[in-house]
Amino acid sequence: GNLRSIIQTDISHGEQTISGVFQREYSLAGVRGTFGFLLTLDTLFAELKGLTIGGAFSTGSSLSSKQRTIVTPANSLLDSTIEKEGFGSYPSMIRLGIASRLGDRYRIEADITGQDFSTATVYSQTSSFTGDPNLSASTRYSLGFERLPIMGEESKGLSFWDKVGIRFGASYATLPFLPPDLTKPSDPTAKTKVNEMSFSTGLGIPMNLESILDFSATLQLISTVPSSWF
Repeated sequence: GNLRSIIQTDISHGEQTISGVFQREYSLAGVRGTFGFLLTLDTLFAELKGLTIGGAFSTGSSLSSKQRTIVTPANSLLDSTIEKEGFGSYPSMIRLGIASRLGDRYRIEADITGQDFSTATVYSQTSSFTGDPNLSASTRYSLGFERLPIMGEESKGLSFWDKVGIRFGASYATLPFLPPDLTKPSDPTAKTKVNEMSFSTGLGIPMNLESILDFSATLQLISTVPSSWF
């Protein structure tokens, strides 16, 4: 992937001075493995019919990171590009979930995801680094409910709303970002957590025997602790 930032500078050395543009790009590359399992519990115990558990683990990855700095002064003919090879790190991730089938059409799911960004970094000039102090561990809890759409021969003779699939979901997460704590201006090292709450809904409308037209909407609320949600 790539990251890019642009900063415009205005150095006032006279009325004829024109602002220059400073750009920095990071080109990142890495490889990691993902391993998972899915277990239908009624294959072990008949009493657990419709219950499924699953999990996935993605390994951490060392990144090859290239920092590219582009400086555009007032005279664009004098553009200069500086490239530096570096190192980066992306953290491992673990996810666990459980799903239950309610009858032939309804399903409820819940999962938890954890990832520790405190050891992650986009760019470091040396291979030895301790991570970014502005990042921390992140955890997300999710819950979803779904009514599956009815398609094919089973949908014949049913009304529109009887065939439509409906989804509802909600999640709560502590994000990995650690911005300065504005309630403690005298302490420059004080950090605050960032939380996210989201709600989603969707419709799956069968169009024919094999196709579905899908609509979805998501509302996200983000807050810093102890500020209110916004």
